[in-house]
Amino acid sequence: MGKGGDTLGGNTLFTNEIVADLDPSLLETSPQEADIFIEDLRALIAAGIIEAYHGSALNYCKLFTVDETHKSRRRLIVWPRSINAALTNPGDVILPSFDEILVAASAHRFGATFDFEAFFNHFEISAAMQPFYCFRFQNETYTMRVIATGQRQCPSLAQALSRSICDTIESIIVGVKAFAYVDNILLLGNDTLLLENARSLLRSICADITVALDEEEFGPRFTFLGVSFDLEKQQIAIAAKSVSKLQDALNTISDCLSFTSPVLIKQILSWFGLFCFAARILALPLAGAYPILKYLRRVANKPTGACVTPWPSALRNLASCISSVLSFPADPFLPVASITRSLTPAPSTDSPPHILYTDACLSGWGTVFFTPQGEISVSCGPFDFPEDIQVLEGRALLRGTQRLPINTDPNATLVIRIDSTSVSGGLRRTWHRNFTLNSILPQIVEVISLKGWLHTKIEWVSSLSNLADLPSRAFEVKNGVIVENGEDS
Repeated sequence: MGKGGDTLGGNTLFTNEIVADLDPSLLETSPQEADIFIEDLRALIAAGIIEAYHGSALNYCKLFTVDETHKSRRRLIVWPRSINAALTNPGDVILPSFDEILVAASAHRFGATFDFEAFFNHFEISAAMQPFYCFRFQNETYTMRVIATGQRQCPSLAQALSRSICDTIESIIVGVKAFAYVDNILLLGNDTLLLENARSLLRSICADITVALDEEEFGPRFTFLGVSFDLEKQQIAIAAKSVSKLQDALNTISDCLSFTSPVLIKQILSWFGLFCFAARILALPLAGAYPILKYLRRVANKPTGACVTPWPSALRNLASCISSVLSFPADPFLPVASITRSLTPAPSTDSPPHILYTDACLSGWGTVFFTPQGEISVSCGPFDFPEDIQVLEGRALLRGTQRLPINTDPNATLVIRIDSTSVSGGLRRTWHRNFTLNSILPQIVEVISLKGWLHTKIEWVSSLSNLADLPSRAFEVKNGVIVENGEDS
């Protein structure tokens, strides 16, 4: 099916028949002029995406195009606001997580990536639904022929199709792992012949249902979702396109600092989003981004289109964060992506974990460490001065990790059990709103990494189940005097 067709493989295509329950008062009956160029209109008509409409329009959508300079095109955005408001359950979009893809990639030698061309344009709207997808341009009424890119259930619709294609491939070609991410497909395998068979099957399926498919890369090195993979060297990197965006963001932030220029909130969010994307790939903690996070929390109640003058300290912090990503140690083997980190294989699930309990009270800290061989070590000590309990919990965990042995087993797993939701949540997010605890979190991560514990899991336990509770109370203070003494037993 080309753009604007009405079937997939001979079956009636999914349609947007969700307007039956629409409250008529929610319908947009006063059209806004579409924010497009006449060239956009002609191109959209020629592609079968829109058409002139001469019936009674029941609902109008907001329609505009945005420049995509890196692709030399303009992307169409259609926002059916009233339909989105009526969709109380648009459907879950079940996407593979970044960690799922990493673990699978580390277990395979070759990959192949594909991209569905203009994927949403393959899903046609039925004629009965077209009156609800109208827009006005230069005194004429037009309607959509394909699903709206800004409609809430469209990603789940697209993911359902791409995932079903991947399920078919995995069921027929045993030994190939297939990932679907809306309009992106990744095939992984250890045998080039099997992977070639999977590629042929994918092309055949797409030809049968007439979905346009672009094949991008095949081999041990490929780029998927902005991440460059090198399966031979077991490394990943930020793709060149994202590196360029990060550099552009850094240059713009520097200009804003030089001229104290006002900035749109959505622009700051875009810069911060780029950093978070890169930090996720490189496994960098977000704790260092505390100042910019604090500023964004202060302006969270403002519309993203508002113009603000950010704190210079927050912008300098964001610039520093992006600079740290751009200066991450490079691997010259990957000329298209200069920022890399190692892929680590999934640990063996057969071996029992090492377990570290830590706890704190207002006067002291305690840790208990168990090895799979049954060895136990207990440490405790007093705090030098009183602080907030969540900070003390962080300090207790830092002391516990500092007392960990050096790990040389790449499959060993460390399980940390603490009864502080502030610390456990902060470690999972890699930042915390408490300034002092936020400064402790990256120290904990660094110590764990330097000690060689590549696979670490954080678990919350109740205070009654925390075995470090008793050691932490060995230094209770009564009348200003420490009633117990001792360190590392």
